[in-house]
Amino acid sequence: MALAFENFATVAMNGFHAIEGALIASAATIAPTNRVHRVSGTAAIVNITLPSADFAGDIVLVPTAIWTWTAAGNILAAGTTTAANIPVTFTYVPSIAKWVASRLA
Repeated sequence: MALAFENFATVAMNGFHAIEGALIASAATIAPTNRVHRVSGTAAIVNITLPSADFAGDIVLVPTAIWTWTAAGNILAAGTTTAANIPVTFTYVPSIAKWVASRLA
């Protein structure tokens, strides 16, 4: 049986919705609720709150401005966005309790 794309787009994944969530302001801690979020502002992100306690997987953050993330919290390595609208995927790896960015610059 084929899975219709319209149905797939709204299936919950790892405790949160697959569709785009609300705009998040960059801050020391952000809390995504969906797989994809646009992120505004220029503040450094130190921690990304898990969408659910048993989460393992990816989130996609699309910057509206240039912001950075640090390795001072639960992100493995520091990095920066380089332009607006160029997404960064963060993968949460439970065995190290860290988010790993798809790129650092």
